[in-house]
Amino acid sequence: MIINGTGITNLEVHVNRGYTTQTHWALQWVQGADGNWHATDRGASEDFYEASFSTFGRKSIIDNIISKLYTNMTVDAHVLTGTQFATDEKIFGPELAYSSVQMTVLNKPIVKQVKYNVFQLDLTMRCLNPSSSGTATFSDLKYLDYNFEANEEWYATKSDTYSGAMYYSVDKFGIGIFQGSLNMTEAELIGLRRCITANRGASVSVASISGLSSMFGPGGPAYPCTCKILDLSTTFFSLSRYIVNLKLAQVV
Repeated sequence: MIINGTGITNLEVHVNRGYTTQTHWALQWVQGADGNWHATDRGASEDFYEASFSTFGRKSIIDNIISKLYTNMTVDAHVLTGTQFATDEKIFGPELAYSSVQMTVLNKPIVKQVKYNVFQLDLTMRCLNPSSSGTATFSDLKYLDYNFEANEEWYATKSDTYSGAMYYSVDKFGIGIFQGSLNMTEAELIGLRRCITANRGASVSVASISGLSSMFGPGGPAYPCTCKILDLSTTFFSLSRYIVNLKLAQVV
């Protein structure tokens, strides 16, 4: 990408593969007395689109980037304009427009030496003029990574009697939570992210998760399952493919 701003002219910054997109949707989730999750929404205008990424170069190149960023900080409101984003540099989410992105740096630049005369610069940025497009489509979930969690939340009360015998009663059972990482195409991720941005806390229907007979553990409900999307984060994996960390809650 090319960065311009007060004190900066056509600063070229290459984004390394493996950047993380951190979108903070203005949805605050609370679990009600019935076990279901409900969202309070401050509106799409309060959504924050952020990204953490690294760029590599010789010390002179990294020093120049830092110098330009600090110069901009001291003379301006630190608003930068990013253009000419490469195909694999959709750092704030693949559904956003990238012709001209207003952005700012959130962190103090972190520099690490990774090889002889090769340095890594870590930056976190926020998009200030997000404009998203695309159809909200919840595709079939496939390419599930290991270490997922597929469980039902349940609560029980265990007590003892005068005779010493123990008994328990189930107070609540059947609230399913799924957490896992999936490998998705760019088109699938756009549809999923638009489900959150456009539908603002609405339920989605999960038709299936490939390789998982029940998304909420043994004895859980059969597909399709009605769910709420509680959390989502992404890491760029390779051209047009992403690792998506997803948390879903069952609607009962």
